[in-house]
Amino acid sequence: MSKLCILGEDVEPCFEGASISKVQFSFEDNFKQELFSLIKTMKEILSNDEGGTPVFNTYTVEIGGHLWDAIYDYMWENCRCDNNELQYTVAGVYEDNNQKFAILQDRQNLTYSRLDFSLTD
Repeated sequence: MSKLCILGEDVEPCFEGASISKVQFSFEDNFKQELFSLIKTMKEILSNDEGGTPVFNTYTVEIGGHLWDAIYDYMWENCRCDNNELQYTVAGVYEDNNQKFAILQDRQNLTYSRLDFSLTD
């Protein structure tokens, strides 16, 4: 499920047994300490300059409406399913060694693909 819309109590659910329940969370006493430790570790991993597996940050390429339009126009022309819907969603846009690329996720089997591109006028 990628989206959720709550219509209210007077609307019939879209499928039998659908409901929304109240959930309460409680955290252990040391949760705050563990959370800050995790954040610190993530910052260390992301700032690691010692090589190894690169860690990509989403939207490392300057994103603008024209770039998104170009990527979706390409996908609309080349990546449609039999039912005429787009086969992929854009999971992120990145750059590595001056090569710009988009990571696409297949909507049916959830696998990822890389779409290299270059920016021109």
